[in-house]
Amino acid sequence: MTQSTTTFDTIVVTSPNQAAADAAAQGPLLDLSAFAKVISTCDPHGTRLGSGGGTLAALPRTGSKTTTLMIHAGGQSSRCPTQMTLGKAWTDLPLSGTLTNPTRQLVTQLEHLLKLPEGSLVVAASDVLLEFGDAETIDLTHVSEEMVIGLAMPAPLTTAQNHGVFAIEKEKSSTNTTCQIQTVQNFYQKPSLATMQRFSGNDGKAWIDTGVIVFLPKAAQALQSLVHDHEELNTNYTAEGLAASSGGGAKRPPKLELYSHLLQAIRTTPKQGDDENEEEEEKRWNTYKNANSKDLPLSLLQIIFQQLASLQLQVCTIPQGTFLHLGTTRELLDFYTCPEQQLLPLTKRAHVYLSQEVDDSCVILNTSITTTDSICIGEKSLVEHCHLRSANPITIGANSVVSGLRGMAADIDIPSSCILQLLPLDDDDDKYVIMYLGLNDGIKDVTNGTCFHQSWNTFLQDTQLPFTDIWENSSDASQRNLWNARIHPIVKGREALNWEP
Repeated sequence: MTQSTTTFDTIVVTSPNQAAADAAAQGPLLDLSAFAKVISTCDPHGTRLGSGGGTLAALPRTGSKTTTLMIHAGGQSSRCPTQMTLGKAWTDLPLSGTLTNPTRQLVTQLEHLLKLPEGSLVVAASDVLLEFGDAETIDLTHVSEEMVIGLAMPAPLTTAQNHGVFAIEKEKSSTNTTCQIQTVQNFYQKPSLATMQRFSGNDGKAWIDTGVIVFLPKAAQALQSLVHDHEELNTNYTAEGLAASSGGGAKRPPKLELYSHLLQAIRTTPKQGDDENEEEEEKRWNTYKNANSKDLPLSLLQIIFQQLASLQLQVCTIPQGTFLHLGTTRELLDFYTCPEQQLLPLTKRAHVYLSQEVDDSCVILNTSITTTDSICIGEKSLVEHCHLRSANPITIGANSVVSGLRGMAADIDIPSSCILQLLPLDDDDDKYVIMYLGLNDGIKDVTNGTCFHQSWNTFLQDTQLPFTDIWENSSDASQRNLWNARIHPIVKGREALNWEP
């Protein structure tokens, strides 16, 4: 095996859509060119292929001999709407008066942490912040090339229940103090507390998936072969295949997920030679098929299982590591404003002009606020990307997020625990969408969904609005959530800041 002179030859970043990929290529991605060749892409032809499908679709942009870092920044950021324009990969992180982002932090850390053989593929999520502490370099150049290795860190069970979790031998869970590659007994997605208590150590923690998965060279080649050698996967999960098969019409392949559809096909125990018990292999196939048959056609599942079943999934545990997920607006706000949540030495101000002093606990980024009256920003609030001028008071309540407001304001008075964002429409330079939400509203929650911190029933009763005014497909109860609600007004630029929440 040949060791690369640098950790990565190519860095691929997948974005939510082509417009976001183009914007990233012209802006924040330029900063990564010092590390490696950079490719900005997205799921082809307006499709949403899932994390696994997105991985396969981006692979033809790399080379079979290159060592690649692929960072998925393609989510809708639905639970963190102020970051949905480019994705959470480019969330501003203020360090010593300058701005960085989770993607640059991740690239920098993995460059120093991993020693990889040529031809490896590392797939990573962009909505996490990782701190590896004093972890030594993880040398994977002498590990079997058929291995797939997840990076895991300890986390409280209450945190781990919302993420992927690796189960390893119980007595090893809490005794190791150095990075070690270990056998995976099982891998769970969002396990219950009771399930984790059966395999976790006595420290009340579990090995949480960091979103970083390493495919060593033969494992990476197996992924390449899925779309190179199998027409059904090529047709659904490559730009060329989709273009050829759609006949000019829109095609929507089933979403292929990295963890449930690809990693679950990979064994967690070594293969016992070519004469492995057929009954055991059949059992693995049936478990995989039953878990995923509602998501993908049987023919696709068979190809994936046959192609990946010879690989083995292991986990590298990093006891000194710390994990933080920036999944929701609440998590993002806590990260900015609560010192105990911060993995990085964040500052409270970066690229800011204020005509008056405000509460020290609020965070203000890339913002200019000028008024001849008073400015009051409540504690633990976040104000970003705003350019405001006013002759009247500007008041923002505590624990609020305000993003993108710009122009001359007659009056601004934003309540506590709210999100207010102004977004320009890409098809009209003079029109904007105003997004106004409660900080803790469940964006995609149907059963216990809220709007402006009150239940949908209460909201509809108070406003006397019928279902048909809020939801286009009001007959489908599963779609009655805040994500699909038509409640965000479109305003002209000169009217935007006269709207009162």
